[in-house]
Amino acid sequence: MRTLELLDYLIELARRLGYEVREEWLDGAGGGACELKGTRVLFVDQSLPPSERLEHVARSLRGSPSLETIYVLPEARSLLDAA
Repeated sequence: MRTLELLDYLIELARRLGYEVREEWLDGAGGGACELKGTRVLFVDQSLPPSERLEHVARSLRGSPSLETIYVLPEARSLLDAA
């Protein structure tokens, strides 16, 4: 799977896990997951290259307890486990 396809897959996975995904220009801050007013939000920094965005998203989703309850493509699972 290519980087952009994997990034799109992980972003959709985040939505399935209940995150509101905000893809914004953050000047290299990297983004990440947080909770705002009871809503889980995942910020994705559009100023970064796709490979770095992929790393940030994978790192943010890693360890989510809900990941164990849904099917995740093997390539994405490997990335999440390595993040």
